[in-house]
This record gives sequence, C-alpha cells and structure tokens, in this order.
Amino acid sequence: MLSNTDIDIDVLGVVFLITFGLVTGISLRFGTKWGWMYYAEKYQPGARYAFTKSLKLGVLWRVLAVWFAGRVVSVILLNQADSDVSMGLLVLVSIALVVAAAIYVGLRFGWQAADKALSGAPIVVTP
Repeated sequence: MLSNTDIDIDVLGVVFLITFGLVTGISLRFGTKWGWMYYAEKYQPGARYAFTKSLKLGVLWRVLAVWFAGRVVSVILLNQADSDVSMGLLVLVSIALVVAAAIYVGLRFGWQAADKALSGAPIVVTP
C-alpha cells in the first residue's frame, strides 16, 4: 500500500498501463491525421480526410507496436531509478519518448496512406 492512500500499488500499475496506452493511441491517431492532411494539402488541396477501416486497422497495429516498444523502453529506464524523484523523471522521459515515437510513426503512416488513397497525386520517391 502507498502511504496515506487507499490505492494498491498493483492498481496504480494497471492505471499507468492504461494511461500509457491511451496517450500512445491518441498521439498516433493525431499523427496519422496530421500526416494525411499535410500530404493532401501539399499535393491535392481540398481533399477530405476520412478515417477509413484500413486506416483504423493500420493505426491499431501501430499503436500496439509502439505501446509494446514503449513499455520495454520504460522498463529499461525505470530499472535505472535510484529514488522516487528519479523514477518520476524517468517516467516522464519514457512517456515523452513514446509520444514522440507515436507521432513520428503516425505522420509516416498518414503520409503513406494519403499517397495510396488520393488519385492523381504524384508518387514521391525519397532516397
């Protein structure tokens, strides 16, 4: 038990996992939308964004992958903590890393999805 609270440490871990998953999902979802809209604005202005079934499945699989990788990074970082303060800071660092990775993955996925979905858009090959 934590001091002066009625929250069990196991419940706190589950709350952390759920929060971590929600933050990852929301970040990746918005990253996908931003990537799609950026591509559409650049190559086909006026195109409307639609969150299709293939986008939902793509986002779901990427959220699970980023969430799992983020949990691995979080465990590695939290094993380095010596005190409560360092553990708190390392939790914030791990969350920031996962959010940045989720936005990056979402931007790339949104860009690629828009490249496939929009007709008449030029295919850009990057080296």
